Amino acid sequence: MKTRRTDLDVQYSVGGSLTGSVEQFTFTDNATGQADNISLTVNNATGEWLGAREPTKGRLVKAKFTQKDWDAEGDNKTLDCGEFTLDGFSAAGFPSTATIGAVATPADTGINETQRTATWNKTTIKNIASKIAAWYSLTLFYEGDEIKVEALEQSGQTDSAFLSSLCEKYGLSMKLYRKKIVIFDREAYKKKDPVKTIRVSGGQGENFNLTSDLAGSYTGGRIQYTDPATEKDIVVEIGTGTRILSLNQSADDEADAKRQITAAVNNANHSITQVSLTIPGDASLIASQTITVTGLGQLSGKYYIDQAQHSIGSSGYTVSLALSLVAAMTDAVVADACAQLAALSITNTPSYWVAHKDDVKSLELLLVNMATVIKGNAGGTGVTDAGTACNVLTTYKVMNSPDYWASKYSSLANLDQLLIAAANALEA
Repeated sequence: MKTRRTDLDVQYSVGGSLTGSVEQFTFTDNATGQADNISLTVNNATGEWLGAREPTKGRLVKAKFTQKDWDAEGDNKTLDCGEFTLDGFSAAGFPSTATIGAVATPADTGINETQRTATWNKTTIKNIASKIAAWYSLTLFYEGDEIKVEALEQSGQTDSAFLSSLCEKYGLSMKLYRKKIVIFDREAYKKKDPVKTIRVSGGQGENFNLTSDLAGSYTGGRIQYTDPATEKDIVVEIGTGTRILSLNQSADDEADAKRQITAAVNNANHSITQVSLTIPGDASLIASQTITVTGLGQLSGKYYIDQAQHSIGSSGYTVSLALSLVAAMTDAVVADACAQLAALSITNTPSYWVAHKDDVKSLELLLVNMATVIKGNAGGTGVTDAGTACNVLTTYKVMNSPDYWASKYSSLANLDQLLIAAANALEA
């Protein structure tokens, strides 16, 4: 079998290929808000980066890399990073190197610089984006609802900042990418199927960091606006519960107000639980996809990729992901947990537990906890009854309610044997 490798191809507008001299390369792919960017460190032993190749504004870098023979011979994956305009340069020595930064936003356009004052009447967000794209010779990619705009003031804002804030106000994501304005509905993208499963606790994740807002998500929202026709104050509410997000701002009508408060609640809830992790490189992973992450206990689940940072250097090829939780404890998480328990010889019927995970309250959580805590099988034989097994599993923090499970193990066939096998896996 051929040895797996990653081939990097970097082209510079002065002198062509940089591939052989690149020592470190990073491509940052953002789902929204910021333009994609690259950073590369090149060997400058000849001094060319302080001479003929010295970066100046407007010069371009194109980059792509290909994973070859990765999971099997002939399994190739290519990630075309696109074209970038230089926006930063530094040089250092000894040894002599140069570091170049470049962004996906064309430097010769004023979309991020020119301030504009304008009035937009009886149009749509798509039409506004289309006009702005045309002004700067950019292509528009728009995937979302037709959102009407009755009247809107752009007051001294750059077109990029104005369009970005307008999209956020109505629940759309925007980024500048490959000479395009890209606008899409993040909530719709979060509903797409995961493209990969990553087991953080299984050795695949090189490192991870998890943060979660213990106050919880907003359960609803309330917006108050003044009706333009009647000048009466109108209140629109969505959801119920105790954590209500309140807004007081202009709206065209009730439907417009509902869309705004829904977007505000979704935006506020998006980053309640965040995970950052670094794994071996995977050129198929890009921002705005969803993946399944396991090994995080109750916070295992479906995650949205806010940012994917692909890096190639002396330590090889890695990808660092910034993720936001979409849904915890999904079916995929439970299925993965059962597969791990089978791999540890704690069960030989993982499909049985997947099929019966809802038959006993909290069974799916118990299965996930087992897979999260139990890293190997000690091969013990000392635990022979379910009651003792519950006490052992409590000691090892697999469960915190032994009395409950002692009263439930007989309500589902083979549950007692699963408890005993899990306990014996922990104690030799």
